[in-house]
Amino acid sequence: MGIPRAFARGRRPDNPLTETGVFAEAGHHPVQSRFGQKRADLSHGWMDPLIVAGPWLAAPAVVLGVRALLRRRRRA
Repeated sequence: MGIPRAFARGRRPDNPLTETGVFAEAGHHPVQSRFGQKRADLSHGWMDPLIVAGPWLAAPAVVLGVRALLRRRRRA
């Protein structure tokens, strides 16, 4: 709920690129560290973009939905 709350309050939400370590991994042999290793995160790596991007995609819809409900309540 942090990202929708930040959007609703007009604040800057967290930056998913810097907080997930995408830039840090790019500088430390990303291909070599992924393949040929028994890393636990390789089996669920496909879920990471969904987990990181999900709140960013849902937040504007939640904020717009809440605003629409508030407008209806004010008119009634």
